[in-house]
Formats: sequence, C-alpha cells, structure tokens
Amino acid sequence: MRMTLEQAIQKYGPIVDGVWANEAKFCSLLEIPSDIGGEWINSATGLGVTHIYVNNDMQAPLLQALNNVKDRGLLGELHSFDGCLMIRAVRGQPGNLSCHAYGLAIDLDASDNQMGTAGTLSPEFVKCFTDEGFTWGGTFHTRTDPMHFSLAWE
Repeated sequence: MRMTLEQAIQKYGPIVDGVWANEAKFCSLLEIPSDIGGEWINSATGLGVTHIYVNNDMQAPLLQALNNVKDRGLLGELHSFDGCLMIRAVRGQPGNLSCHAYGLAIDLDASDNQMGTAGTLSPEFVKCFTDEGFTWGGTFHTRTDPMHFSLAWE
C-alpha cells in the first residue's frame, strides 16, 4: 500500500492550513488487544495503550505488525506509543508534509530511539513491521529516525 504524497492527496484529499477535511472519513480508533497493549504506555497520557487513532488503511498492517511482535516474543522491546496522526511537516523540513499528517505513520519508543541516532530496536523487532510493508526510519539516508514506521513517503 506504500504511496507517495501525491497519491495520498488524491486518495484522502488535501490538507489546507493545517486542516484535513476528510479526516473523519479516513481515520478511526484501532483497538489494541490487551495481550499486546499490556505494559505498553501512551507517552501522552501515561496509561496503557488500548486504542490508536489511525488511518483506516493502516489498521490491518499495524495490527499484524504488533501481532508479529507478540508472536516473536518481542513485546519486551515495546515501551511507548509516541504518536500516529499529527498534521505537520516532516521535522526539519518545513513545507514537506509528514505521512503522520494522514495517519500513515507511527512513532514507538521515542525516548530510546531519537532522531539522528541508531536507536535501540532490534533488527527482529524492526522486521515485524517491515514484513507488513512498513518503512523504518532507522534506514533514512538524510537523518535517521528509528522511532518511525510508515506506510507512505519519507
């Protein structure tokens, strides 16, 4: 499902002045099973993760990636949920819309996987997501972003 920004605009509609008029049409809450959400903390609330507001097109691959993490015994690497849908530009690139703007990216374990670092996620953990079509920000060439997993441009 990996798409370009132009394809996202065509499919989901434009974002104008920080407002995505079609957000409610294309996004909803994804329920996170309790056997995955458990100790995983939402960094904004400090509570366990029970739901994530995300683009509907990302729900199935995200849920499968999280099930991969569980099935491969890697839940101990999953500490925090640090964002999905946020209408904004790519950090450090004003005017370049982030795939977070359409809810097509997720940030995990931000405190241990800061931009510009190698991060702490194991290759096995990363593979849980890349097996489902996600691109991992730890492989970005201009600046690494190891907390970031996306199904779109960047």
